[in-house]
Amino acid sequence: MRRFEDESGDVWDVVVGRESWGAVVAIFVPRTGGGRARQAPIPARGFEEATAWMESCSDDELRARLEDSNEKTS
Repeated sequence: MRRFEDESGDVWDVVVGRESWGAVVAIFVPRTGGGRARQAPIPARGFEEATAWMESCSDDELRARLEDSNEKTS
């Protein structure tokens, strides 16, 4: 899990998740600001690769992924 601040100062937790068809996604959960959970694809072929990506990317990369995310529906 990573925690970061978005452009407006709201705090988010982000974790690696998996869709039912096997796609790996970043799941963004708001800690402040009252937003809804969001998700975005991760450039990885599996869970371990996605975890390594998340640990090595910058907060700016997470902000960009959040900006391109969609509301999580389930």
